Amino acid sequence: MSSITAPARPAAACSPVPPPRTAFVLAGGAALGAMQTGTLRALYEHGIVPDLLAGTSAGTLNAAFLASRPPAPPVDKS
Repeated sequence: MSSITAPARPAAACSPVPPPRTAFVLAGGAALGAMQTGTLRALYEHGIVPDLLAGTSAGTLNAAFLASRPPAPPVDKS
């Protein structure tokens, strides 16, 4: 009887932990789309920049606008 052994896998502790990711999911509707503009501006002013963008209806327009902009410069918190 032959035994089958699984290949050795590296320990989970050896692999680096990926950095957290930020996603903005924007809802639809004209009123929400207008409100999102101010909210997104405040988030950017506090250095919260998304890695991922998603949206529906007016949220899609805002997400497309954000995606077309160059990345925000880092905020100096000193």
